Amino acid sequence: MGGAVTGVAAWLLVDKAVIEADEYLNRDDLEAELRQALTEQREELRAVFRTHSMSGIHSVFDGLLETLEAHGPLRPIKPEKDFVPAYATSAPPR
Repeated sequence: MGGAVTGVAAWLLVDKAVIEADEYLNRDDLEAELRQALTEQREELRAVFRTHSMSGIHSVFDGLLETLEAHGPLRPIKPEKDFVPAYATSAPPR
C-alpha cells in the first residue's frame, strides 16, 4: 500500500513539474495566441454588428420614406430669398 501511495505521489509531482515547465517555456506564445484570437473575434463581432445594425437602419428609413410618400410626393423646401441666418441677427458676444 505504501508503494502505491508513493508511486501516485511521485507521478503527481512529476506531472506538476512538467506542467510548470511547459507553462514557463510556452506562456508568452500562449498569451500572444490568445490575444490574437481575441482581436480576431472582436473584429468579426464588429463586422456582424455593423451589418445587422446598418440593415436595421436601412429598413427603418425605407419604412419612413414609404410612409411619407404615401401622403404625397416629396419636394425640397427652399427658404425665401430674404432668408437671414439666426446668428446674423443675434447680438455680438461680449
